Amino acid sequence: MTGGAARDALVIRHGHVMTMDPQLGDIPGADVHVDGGRIVAVRPGLHVPGARVLDARGMIVAPGLVDTHWHMWNTLLRSMSGDAPKPGYFHVSIELGCAFGPDDVYQGTRLACAEAIGSGLTTVHDWCHNVRGQAHAEASLRALAESGLRGRFSYGYAAGRLRPAADRGIPGRGDSYRPVRRYDGAQR
Repeated sequence: MTGGAARDALVIRHGHVMTMDPQLGDIPGADVHVDGGRIVAVRPGLHVPGARVLDARGMIVAPGLVDTHWHMWNTLLRSMSGDAPKPGYFHVSIELGCAFGPDDVYQGTRLACAEAIGSGLTTVHDWCHNVRGQAHAEASLRALAESGLRGRFSYGYAAGRLRPAADRGIPGRGDSYRPVRRYDGAQR
């Protein structure tokens, strides 16, 4: 066995591995050994005593997908805007975004994370353009950290009409990275 304790090891068995490497090509019927969240070996017939086993027979094993631009908070608004300019995406997200509290941002981001995982995404960039205060940013970051996804968080403007930033408790430039440092390195 390579790396940490067996309880941290996973072997994905008998999958059709798509390496995405033109020199290696695809490897049908291969095993993938994951240890501590990292791929440590790929080949048929791996022997890893004590590892958890996932049977991938008849399935494709591919690298995780990366989404580089997602307003995760507004996943709760999906299907609420039509094709017409009113109510279109911008109108709906601005009007309803003004009413979003930190828990709404958390729930929207959690739902987006679940959709990401179900779609094969392993990394997301949450362009959170409804940060109405520190609690909103913390809620989105907490949802990302709890999901187990690799995530990047970007502060965005708050949807709709707002008071000046100083009146809303938005941190100044020196404080703006505090929640990012707090959630950096969270359990994945």
